[in-house]
Amino acid sequence: MANRQDRRTVTKSHMDKGAQALRRGDPREAAVWFGKAVVSEPKNASAHHNLSCALADSGALDLAIVSSCRALELNPKHDNAVKRLGSILKTPGLTLNRLPAPKGLLVAFGVADTDHTTLGPLAAQMIRQNSALTPAFELMEQESADAAAEWLCSKAGLKALGEPLLIALLTKTINRDLVVEKLLTALRRRCLLDRPVSELPPTPLQRVLAALAIQGAINEFVFATSAEEDRTLDCLQRDVETQLSEGGRIGGEALLYALYRPLKDLSAAGKLLEINPKKLPEPLRRVVEFTLRQDQEEATLKADLKRLRPIDAAGSTHVAAMYEENPYPRWLSMDIPVEGSWTRQLRETVGELASGLADTPENVLVAGCGTGRHALYCAFGYAPQNETLAIDLSTASLGYAMRKTKSFNARKLSFLQADILDLDLLGREFDIIESVGVLHHMADPMAGWRKLCARLKPGGVMRIGLYRDLGRQDILAGRAYVRDKKLTADPDGIRRFRQALIRDDAELADQTWRDSLMATPDFYSASEVRDLVFHVQERNYTLPEIGESLKELGLLFGGLEGPRSLKTAFRQKHPDPGAPQDLEAWWAFEQQHPELFRRMYEFWCIKPTD
Repeated sequence: MANRQDRRTVTKSHMDKGAQALRRGDPREAAVWFGKAVVSEPKNASAHHNLSCALADSGALDLAIVSSCRALELNPKHDNAVKRLGSILKTPGLTLNRLPAPKGLLVAFGVADTDHTTLGPLAAQMIRQNSALTPAFELMEQESADAAAEWLCSKAGLKALGEPLLIALLTKTINRDLVVEKLLTALRRRCLLDRPVSELPPTPLQRVLAALAIQGAINEFVFATSAEEDRTLDCLQRDVETQLSEGGRIGGEALLYALYRPLKDLSAAGKLLEINPKKLPEPLRRVVEFTLRQDQEEATLKADLKRLRPIDAAGSTHVAAMYEENPYPRWLSMDIPVEGSWTRQLRETVGELASGLADTPENVLVAGCGTGRHALYCAFGYAPQNETLAIDLSTASLGYAMRKTKSFNARKLSFLQADILDLDLLGREFDIIESVGVLHHMADPMAGWRKLCARLKPGGVMRIGLYRDLGRQDILAGRAYVRDKKLTADPDGIRRFRQALIRDDAELADQTWRDSLMATPDFYSASEVRDLVFHVQERNYTLPEIGESLKELGLLFGGLEGPRSLKTAFRQKHPDPGAPQDLEAWWAFEQQHPELFRRMYEFWCIKPTD
C-alpha cells in the first residue's frame, strides 16, 4: 500500500511539472515529465492522455496517437482522450510510421458523440499492416485479389475475418481505402459466384457479409460490379422476390443480394419487416434493421414534415430531384461542439464588426441543411439560448436529418422544407444565418443571397460557403470527363466513372486530376461522387467576385474561415489586427499561397446596423 501511495505521489509530481512546462509553452519538456509519469504508473490513463497532448504539440503525432489509444484502452470513458485522438487524426497529410494497439481505437469507435469518419483511415491502415487480415493483403499484392478472397474463405482466412476492427470500419463509417475496397470487392464476388446462394456461408463469414452489406448501404453500393455479377444478381432478385411473395424460407439469397443492391428495391421488401425477426438469419436481421427499418422511420418522419410551400422554381426542382435520389451527405456520427463555442469562434474571427450581434444569439437559420449535420453543429455551437431553423429543398435529405438528429436531443432544432427563394414567406428575421455549400448550386445565386439578406437582422452575421475557382480545377476536369464519356448520373454511371479512374485507363495515365480526385474523401460514396462531378448545377467564385457581391448586397466582409495553417500564415504576413477583415489582403495572399486554401471559401459577412 505504501509503495502504491509513493508511486502516486511521484506520478503527481511528474504530472505537475509537465503541466507547468505546457503553460510555459514547452511541450517537449512536458512530454519528458508526462513520460516519467507513465513509467511511474503505466496504467494511469490521465498520464497517457497528457503525454499524448504534449507529443501532439511537439509534432510527434504517431506517438501521440499511440498514447491516446492507450489512455482509451485503460479508461474507455476518457472523453478528452477521444477528442484528442480525433483532433490529431484530422491533421492534413498525416502519415504514421508507428501504429497503436487496436483496443483503444475500438473503444473510440464505440463512443457515440465522436466523428468516426476521422478514425476510418487509421483503422484501414491497421487492418492492412498489423492485423490477422494482413496475410490477405500480402497475398493480394503478390498474386491477385481473387487469390486473397479464396484464402479468406479457407479455415485460416475465416478465423482472420473475425477481426473486430474490420467490422467497426464497415459498420461505423465509409471505408476510404482503395486497397481495402479491392479486397472486399473480390470477397463479395467470390461469395456470390462460387457457392450455392441458398446456403448461408460459415458463421465467421456471415458476420463479415452482414457488415459488408451495411457498408454497401452506407456508401450507396459504390463498389464495382462485373457483367457476370449483374446477371447473377438479376436472377437472385427474382428468387428472393418469389420467396417473399410465397412466404418461403428466407436464406442466403437475401443476404447476398443485400451486398450489392438496396433491399428496398425488392418488390416485396416490406414483407421483410413483417417477418418475425427471430425467423430471419441473424446477419440478415442486422441488415434489415439498419436499412429497411431506418427507411421506414424516415418515411414516417417525412410524412409529418412541415412545408413552407411547394418547390416549383425552375432552378430548384432539378436540384431537389437530385438530392431526393441521393441525400447528401450520408453521415453516421459527429463530434458535438462545446455549447456556445461557435459563438465565441464567430466573435474571434469577425472582431468588432460583430458588436451589433446579441450576446446570446436567439434565432439561427441554416439555409440548405442537407442531411442535418451542419444544423446540429449550429444547434449546439450557438447554444444555449438559440432556436435553430434548418431548411432544405429535399424531403429525403430532411427525413434523414430528422432521423439522425433524434438521438442527439437537440430540443431547439426544427426542420422545414423550403426554397431559399421563398423565405419572404417566413416573416422572421435571424441573428445568424448559415448557408455553406448552397448558393453556388442555385440558378441565380445572387437572388438567393438577397433573400437571405432580407431575413438577417441589422447587426446580424452570415456565414457563406462558395466554391473556390482556383481550388476546383481537378473537379472541373472530372466533370468534363463525365460529359465527354456521356456518363449518366445513376449508380451505373457513378461506378463506371470510379472504375475508369481506379483502373488507370490509358487515356487518364498522365492526368493529374485523376489522382487528386481519388485522394478526396468524396470519392468513396455514390452521393458524394455525384455531388462532386455529376451535379446538375454549380458555379465557382474568386475572392474579387465575392467582394463585388458583398458590395452589391451592402454587406461587410467579416473574415475567412479555414485551417489553422491558413490563418497562422496569413497573420504572419499581415499582423495588423484589422487585416483578417480585408478581402483584398486575402486575395493577394491567395495568389502567393494557393495551396493553403480549401476547395470552398467559407467567410463571414455582416449586415450593418444603419
